[in-house]
Amino acid sequence: MARPVHYDACLFSDPVKEMTMAIQAISRLAGAESARLLSAACAVLLGFGLVLAVGFARVDAVHNATHDTRHSAGFPCH
Repeated sequence: MARPVHYDACLFSDPVKEMTMAIQAISRLAGAESARLLSAACAVLLGFGLVLAVGFARVDAVHNATHDTRHSAGFPCH
């Protein structure tokens, strides 16, 4: 009984097609990571902006509302 012949896939593949697919996969990963980093940076900047705006607000109602929210959530602030 004859055994089936197994061919190496690398011998018959198109190197240009493989390189194109590899570049597309890498760019997809890089795009997802850069979008994630951009989102995180925007969230951090927004958070710092809110903390600074409320922390140094001259209007006592805004400042006290933040304190009330922190205390109702169980976080001490002083």
